[in-house]
Amino acid sequence: MRVWLRGLLLVLGASAALKAQAQQAFESPAASGRSRLERSVPCETLNGFVENRGQWPAEVKFFASRGSIDATLLADALVLRPQPDREKQEWLPPVVLRFPAAQSVEGQDPLPTAHHFILAEGTESYVPGFERVVYRGIAPGIDLVVRFDGQWFAYDLQVAPGAALSALALSVAGVGSCLVPDTGCLAMDTPSGRVEQRIGASWEIDAGGATWARKSAFRLIDSAPGKVTFGFEV
Repeated sequence: MRVWLRGLLLVLGASAALKAQAQQAFESPAASGRSRLERSVPCETLNGFVENRGQWPAEVKFFASRGSIDATLLADALVLRPQPDREKQEWLPPVVLRFPAAQSVEGQDPLPTAHHFILAEGTESYVPGFERVVYRGIAPGIDLVVRFDGQWFAYDLQVAPGAALSALALSVAGVGSCLVPDTGCLAMDTPSGRVEQRIGASWEIDAGGATWARKSAFRLIDSAPGKVTFGFEV
């Protein structure tokens, strides 16, 4: 049987974020090219999750913007950052969702629009954008799919038959106190505002193709200063 957790919505308090001042520099999981990644500001006309073909630092695999949030997808992390104040150019602290065990990251469902970048060493043409990006094997038998949900970013978990969802532990860096209210929302406070995650739906598909709704909830594993670790119960 296969289990889906769909619509884990990542909502960042953008209004508060744009008024906040940066309290720390961007902490990239990769040390190389840190300053370049910190100052990379792609254009505002990107369509979907755009693949990196040399227009950004090498550690970036895909990049997307939605609303007032930028998403940088690395090989082992999803970095969410409020866009800077255009007048003061203040770089706000990011929220980093890490999956160090990910086996690969790839785009899914290419969009018809291509992108063209003018670089110092030439041009990079026909760079594709994708509707979603999948991280394969963030835990044995578990994939994570990053996608758009209206004006926000969301991710789905696909759990293969026989895989243990209870063994999955995701860590989030750049957050403070963590709350799990009665609404089932996982809320994390950051210097840029509050980040909320909500489970949209969960279901199981049996061997005959029938679909069964399942109750699911967040499981808080650890809440340390600057880092939260959580999992799921189904």
